[in-house]
Amino acid sequence: KYTNVLPVVSFPYKINSSLSLEKVAISNFIFNYENPNVLVYINGIYSSLLSKTSKDSSILIDDLSTHDVDWDDIIQKYFLKIAYKKSDPFTVLNTAFCDHGALIYIPDNTIIQNPLQIVNIVTEKGIMMHPHNLVIVGKNSQVHVVESYYNTANNINYFTNPVNEFCLEENAHLHHYKIQCESEQAFQINSTFI
Repeated sequence: KYTNVLPVVSFPYKINSSLSLEKVAISNFIFNYENPNVLVYINGIYSSLLSKTSKDSSILIDDLSTHDVDWDDIIQKYFLKIAYKKSDPFTVLNTAFCDHGALIYIPDNTIIQNPLQIVNIVTEKGIMMHPHNLVIVGKNSQVHVVESYYNTANNINYFTNPVNEFCLEENAHLHHYKIQCESEQAFQINSTFI
Protein backbone atom coordinates (compact mmCIF):
# COMPACT_ATOMS: atom_id res chain seq x y z
CA LYS A 1 0.00 0.00 0.00
CA TYR A 2 2.77 2.45 0.89
CA THR A 3 5.53 1.00 -1.29
CA ASN A 4 6.98 3.33 -3.88
CA VAL A 5 6.66 1.41 -7.18
CA LEU A 6 8.38 4.07 -9.30
CA PRO A 7 11.68 2.13 -9.43
CA VAL A 8 9.78 -0.93 -10.68
CA VAL A 9 7.90 0.83 -13.48
CA SER A 10 10.67 3.16 -14.65
CA PHE A 11 12.69 0.45 -16.44
CA PRO A 12 11.86 -0.64 -20.03
CA TYR A 13 11.04 -4.36 -19.65
CA LYS A 14 10.44 -6.96 -22.31
CA ILE A 15 8.20 -10.02 -22.12
CA ASN A 16 9.25 -13.56 -23.07
CA SER A 17 12.75 -14.11 -24.30
CA SER A 18 14.47 -17.27 -25.45
CA LEU A 19 15.21 -20.52 -23.63
CA SER A 20 18.94 -20.87 -23.16
CA LEU A 21 19.94 -23.14 -20.28
CA GLU A 22 21.24 -26.67 -20.68
CA LYS A 23 20.17 -29.50 -18.39
CA VAL A 24 23.63 -29.51 -16.79
CA ALA A 25 23.26 -25.89 -15.70
CA ILE A 26 19.73 -26.41 -14.44
CA SER A 27 20.91 -28.95 -11.86
CA ASN A 28 22.38 -26.05 -9.86
CA PHE A 29 18.88 -24.73 -9.21
CA ILE A 30 17.02 -27.97 -8.44
CA PHE A 31 17.61 -29.56 -5.08
CA ASN A 32 16.64 -33.06 -6.24
CA TYR A 33 16.66 -33.59 -9.99
CA GLU A 34 15.61 -37.21 -9.50
CA ASN A 35 12.32 -35.81 -8.20
CA PRO A 36 9.68 -36.58 -10.85
CA ASN A 37 7.83 -33.30 -10.20
CA VAL A 38 9.81 -30.29 -11.41
CA LEU A 39 8.41 -27.46 -13.55
CA VAL A 40 11.10 -25.18 -15.01
CA TYR A 41 10.58 -21.70 -16.42
CA ILE A 42 13.36 -19.79 -18.19
CA ASN A 43 12.76 -16.05 -18.57
CA GLY A 44 9.09 -16.67 -17.90
CA ILE A 45 8.72 -19.39 -20.55
CA TYR A 46 7.89 -22.98 -19.65
CA SER A 47 10.58 -25.48 -20.64
CA SER A 48 9.13 -28.93 -21.21
CA LEU A 49 12.65 -30.13 -22.01
CA LEU A 50 14.00 -29.21 -18.58
CA SER A 51 10.84 -30.09 -16.64
CA LYS A 52 10.01 -33.52 -15.27
CA THR A 53 6.47 -34.40 -14.27
CA SER A 54 4.79 -37.46 -12.82
CA LYS A 55 3.26 -40.01 -15.16
CA ASP A 56 0.45 -40.66 -12.65
CA SER A 57 -2.72 -39.86 -14.62
CA SER A 58 -4.78 -39.13 -11.51
CA ILE A 59 -2.76 -36.01 -10.67
CA LEU A 60 -1.94 -33.04 -12.87
CA ILE A 61 1.42 -31.28 -12.84
CA ASP A 62 1.79 -29.16 -15.95
CA ASP A 63 1.98 -25.64 -17.34
CA LEU A 64 -1.18 -23.54 -17.63
CA SER A 65 -0.57 -22.85 -21.31
CA THR A 66 0.34 -26.38 -22.41
CA HIS A 67 -1.94 -28.61 -20.29
CA ASP A 68 -4.09 -31.37 -21.73
CA VAL A 69 -7.56 -30.09 -22.65
CA ASP A 70 -9.11 -32.89 -20.58
CA TRP A 71 -8.36 -30.73 -17.53
CA ASP A 72 -10.14 -27.58 -18.79
CA ASP A 73 -13.15 -28.13 -16.48
CA ILE A 74 -10.87 -28.08 -13.42
CA ILE A 75 -9.18 -24.88 -14.61
CA GLN A 76 -12.47 -23.13 -15.30
CA LYS A 77 -13.74 -24.11 -11.87
CA TYR A 78 -10.75 -22.65 -9.97
CA PHE A 79 -8.72 -20.22 -12.11
CA LEU A 80 -9.05 -16.60 -10.88
CA LYS A 81 -11.82 -17.53 -8.45
CA ILE A 82 -9.82 -16.42 -5.41
CA ALA A 83 -7.41 -13.84 -6.88
CA TYR A 84 -10.13 -11.99 -8.78
CA LYS A 85 -12.11 -11.30 -5.59
CA LYS A 86 -9.13 -9.66 -3.90
CA SER A 87 -7.43 -8.14 -6.91
CA ASP A 88 -4.97 -5.30 -6.73
CA PRO A 89 -3.21 -3.53 -9.65
CA PHE A 90 -0.38 -6.08 -9.80
CA THR A 91 -2.76 -9.04 -9.78
CA VAL A 92 -4.65 -7.40 -12.64
CA LEU A 93 -1.33 -6.86 -14.47
CA ASN A 94 -0.51 -10.54 -13.94
CA THR A 95 -3.89 -11.56 -15.32
CA ALA A 96 -3.39 -9.40 -18.42
CA PHE A 97 0.11 -10.71 -19.24
CA CYS A 98 0.32 -14.23 -17.81
CA ASP A 99 0.66 -17.01 -20.30
CA HIS A 100 2.62 -19.49 -18.19
CA GLY A 101 2.53 -20.83 -14.66
CA ALA A 102 2.24 -24.07 -12.76
CA LEU A 103 -0.99 -26.02 -12.89
CA ILE A 104 -1.15 -28.58 -10.09
CA TYR A 105 -4.17 -30.70 -9.22
CA ILE A 106 -4.02 -33.26 -6.41
CA PRO A 107 -7.25 -35.32 -6.15
CA ASP A 108 -8.98 -36.33 -2.93
CA ASN A 109 -7.21 -38.70 -0.52
CA THR A 110 -3.79 -38.37 -2.17
CA ILE A 111 -0.48 -37.76 -0.44
CA ILE A 112 2.43 -36.63 -2.63
CA GLN A 113 5.65 -37.72 -0.92
CA ASN A 114 8.22 -35.68 -2.88
CA PRO A 115 7.92 -31.90 -2.96
CA LEU A 116 6.79 -30.32 -6.21
CA GLN A 117 9.29 -27.76 -7.48
CA ILE A 118 8.41 -24.66 -9.50
CA VAL A 119 11.76 -23.26 -10.65
CA ASN A 120 11.96 -19.80 -12.25
CA ILE A 121 15.31 -18.74 -13.75
CA VAL A 122 16.17 -15.42 -15.36
CA THR A 123 19.10 -15.37 -17.79
CA GLU A 124 18.75 -11.90 -19.34
CA LYS A 125 18.33 -8.35 -18.13
CA GLY A 126 15.13 -6.44 -18.65
CA ILE A 127 12.80 -9.46 -18.51
CA MET A 128 9.28 -9.02 -17.16
CA MET A 129 7.51 -12.22 -16.04
CA HIS A 130 3.96 -12.78 -14.82
CA PRO A 131 3.65 -16.44 -13.77
CA HIS A 132 0.28 -17.53 -12.46
CA ASN A 133 0.43 -20.70 -10.36
CA LEU A 134 -2.80 -22.57 -9.70
CA VAL A 135 -2.59 -25.32 -7.07
CA ILE A 136 -5.69 -27.34 -6.20
CA VAL A 137 -5.50 -29.80 -3.31
CA GLY A 138 -8.42 -32.20 -2.85
CA LYS A 139 -10.05 -33.39 0.38
CA ASN A 140 -7.73 -35.18 2.82
CA SER A 141 -4.76 -34.68 0.48
CA GLN A 142 -1.27 -33.39 1.17
CA VAL A 143 1.46 -31.79 -0.93
CA HIS A 144 4.62 -29.70 -0.49
CA VAL A 145 5.29 -27.02 -3.11
CA VAL A 146 8.65 -25.25 -3.43
CA GLU A 147 8.50 -22.07 -5.53
CA SER A 148 11.97 -20.73 -6.34
CA TYR A 149 13.45 -17.76 -8.18
CA TYR A 150 17.04 -17.53 -9.45
CA ASN A 151 19.11 -15.58 -11.94
CA THR A 152 22.29 -16.55 -13.77
CA ALA A 153 24.01 -13.16 -13.86
CA ASN A 154 24.69 -10.73 -11.04
CA ASN A 155 23.22 -7.25 -10.96
CA ILE A 156 20.72 -7.62 -13.77
CA ASN A 157 17.44 -5.74 -13.66
CA TYR A 158 14.20 -7.67 -14.17
CA PHE A 159 10.66 -7.74 -12.80
CA THR A 160 8.72 -10.78 -11.59
CA ASN A 161 5.04 -10.47 -10.75
CA PRO A 162 3.81 -13.93 -9.71
CA VAL A 163 0.32 -14.76 -8.51
CA ASN A 164 -0.34 -17.95 -6.56
CA GLU A 165 -3.85 -19.30 -6.17
CA PHE A 166 -4.02 -22.13 -3.64
CA CYS A 167 -7.42 -23.83 -3.57
CA LEU A 168 -7.73 -26.21 -0.64
CA GLU A 169 -10.63 -28.56 -0.08
CA GLU A 170 -11.71 -29.88 3.34
CA ASN A 171 -8.81 -31.22 5.46
CA ALA A 172 -6.28 -30.55 2.69
CA HIS A 173 -2.69 -29.76 3.64
CA LEU A 174 -0.43 -27.58 1.51
CA HIS A 175 3.07 -26.68 2.65
CA HIS A 176 4.38 -23.81 0.53
CA TYR A 177 8.05 -22.79 0.54
CA LYS A 178 9.52 -19.87 -1.36
CA ILE A 179 13.20 -19.46 -2.24
CA GLN A 180 14.52 -16.18 -3.64
CA CYS A 181 18.11 -16.09 -4.85
CA GLU A 182 17.75 -13.14 -7.17
CA SER A 183 19.79 -10.20 -8.33
CA GLU A 184 19.88 -7.22 -5.99
CA GLN A 185 18.63 -5.18 -8.97
CA ALA A 186 15.57 -7.40 -9.43
CA PHE A 187 12.05 -6.53 -8.38
CA GLN A 188 9.39 -9.00 -7.29
CA ILE A 189 5.83 -8.37 -6.20
CA ASN A 190 4.29 -11.71 -5.22
CA SER A 191 0.60 -12.16 -4.47
CA THR A 192 -0.61 -15.35 -2.83
CA PHE A 193 -4.29 -16.13 -2.40
CA ILE A 194 -5.72 -19.05 -0.40
